[in-house]
Amino acid sequence: MTEKPEEYDVEGLLRKNAELLNEVKELKAKLADAQGAEAAALQAVSDAQATVRKVTLETPLEGALGGCFVAPWRVVRPLLDEHFTFDMGADGVSEIKTLSGEVVALDGLMQHVQTIPDLAAMLRPPSGGGASGGNNAGRVVRSEEKPEPKPKVASPFGIR
Repeated sequence: MTEKPEEYDVEGLLRKNAELLNEVKELKAKLADAQGAEAAALQAVSDAQATVRKVTLETPLEGALGGCFVAPWRVVRPLLDEHFTFDMGADGVSEIKTLSGEVVALDGLMQHVQTIPDLAAMLRPPSGGGASGGNNAGRVVRSEEKPEPKPKVASPFGIR
């Protein structure tokens, strides 16, 4: 029962081990390169989406509503975000929704803003209508007559 173990090809196994280790190193390097390329591509996609959002949603929204408020836009925008969601739809068109899910058009947004006390307080007052500073409404008309000269009065201290 004491059989002699067969000879093993140790050198062959060591060579195969070295080959497999080299393959693993090459695959790890390829994986690292692919992950780096993926990260760069994801960053480019994110930048492109941010640019599209800015051009199609943020800039028009600020242009339409920015001048309607007394406070600066950077102060008003977070308050608007508390009551509305501003997103890009699947077709690339901007969507404005109330928190209850009601879709609001950009030109109808001001009607909704006026119903919210915090935002309504910051709206600029409407212009036009009553008397304004134009058309000489607040101007005092002076007569062309010269006023009578004031009589010279001696100084109460006696010094001239």
